[in-house]
Amino acid sequence: MEAEVHIAYREERKIGLDIETDDSGLLIGKRGKTLEALQLITNIAAGRMSNDSRRIIIDTEDYRSRRESSLVRFAQSAAEQVRRTGQPRLLEAMNPFERRLVHTALGDSKDVETVSEGDGLYK
Repeated sequence: MEAEVHIAYREERKIGLDIETDDSGLLIGKRGKTLEALQLITNIAAGRMSNDSRRIIIDTEDYRSRRESSLVRFAQSAAEQVRRTGQPRLLEAMNPFERRLVHTALGDSKDVETVSEGDGLYK
């Protein structure tokens, strides 16, 4: 796979890398799992090689922003279904960042409660 990596931003606590490639689907993987794994490996390697404690965020084709918007819409749709049916709704297992997005998106709702269940990284 050929790719170009650009520093998208540098902040106090994180550095954003944007990868340009014709194989972005392969890089992203199913529900972003490959991109997430690459980011994890990159952060582990960077942590071992440098004293810089900033977190590295890897993205391609604005996937992360699109995924965030999609998750918020999905959470709002699930909440509307719960309101209509009065029945709880079980969502797919999510990583901590995605769970936080869902909890935040529905946090002001007075008639819907969000709860994370399970053990491990994905709940």
